[in-house]
Amino acid sequence: MTRPKNVQSVEYNGRIDDALEAYKSGNYKSYRAAARAFDVSKTTLMERAKGRITRNLAHEDQQILSAEEEIELAQWITRLTLCGYPPKPYTVKEMAETIRTRRTLGINDLSAAFVNYNKIGEQWVSRFLTRHPELSAVMPEQIDAARVKETSYAVLNKWFVDVESIIRDYNIQPRDIYNMDETGYSIGSIKATRVIIDKTKNIRYSAIPGRQEWVSVIESISMDGIALPPFIIFKGKTLTGKWLAETNAPLDWIFSVNSRGWTSDAHMKKWLTQTFEPITRDRANGRTRLLIFDGHGSHTTTDVIRHCILNNIQLALLPPHTSHKTQPLDVGVFSSMKSHMTRECDRFFRTQLTSH
Repeated sequence: MTRPKNVQSVEYNGRIDDALEAYKSGNYKSYRAAARAFDVSKTTLMERAKGRITRNLAHEDQQILSAEEEIELAQWITRLTLCGYPPKPYTVKEMAETIRTRRTLGINDLSAAFVNYNKIGEQWVSRFLTRHPELSAVMPEQIDAARVKETSYAVLNKWFVDVESIIRDYNIQPRDIYNMDETGYSIGSIKATRVIIDKTKNIRYSAIPGRQEWVSVIESISMDGIALPPFIIFKGKTLTGKWLAETNAPLDWIFSVNSRGWTSDAHMKKWLTQTFEPITRDRANGRTRLLIFDGHGSHTTTDVIRHCILNNIQLALLPPHTSHKTQPLDVGVFSSMKSHMTRECDRFFRTQLTSH
């Protein structure tokens, strides 16, 4: 079993590193002066300067994750925390398993597992937190919705600063930045618009279809204007070919069903794995991609995070309750799309003719 690190050990090693950096930078003329300033052992400082590694790093090959892998996991936790969606302990363990599994890509296949790891134990998360004192397991504060409805400058400015740091740290190109959002349509609900009537007749009614069905659509666009094929979810138990026979929909559109016509964890995973990842992978050609969306429950599942870790995709979740201001698709695309759809549906319901 890996020997746990305590907070004091982590802090002490941090001071050793700071003292060594200060000495190398010329801030102190001797190891003794640097050691005294940072309250560390002069002998340990000199040994570290000669290349001796810490006990923790010496046993790194026995650990679940390497030091770099643990730093990556901590960065994911920090990012999710800043976005207002901190992961639960079981999610952290699954994220660690995903990072470790990434080592076997190209080695294991469907027919044989050439590399196997023992299951991560129940106590690993607590030991991981001990090794990273900046992280902590806490009971989250329940923020009243009324308090967060006000989209403040400070909240949005901090989010943009965080996203800018992701773009800078991973050298993400504009063409590799994507925004995803979902919206719902009530097929049969016609938006109220002006109509022309005979005012000599005392009638102002306008008939609407009696049956209304809910349909959801997942859309994604890139910063350079490329739109990915939509993922459309009908209400139902089984997708019937008759529904699509006369639509003339493009072949790359994906259709699915749900008992309520809403997106679910399974639909989000299917969109990510079958639409977003393969299409954007070819465009990125090995570069890191950035995917921006809100923190809806189905968007931030362990499966979603796992897939992004394995496929070099960074996430930026919009701050809670701010999508009405910060979600480009919601404000700039879906609004006009619904207006056009209302016009086309109204034309069809009144005349049974579609415009092409």
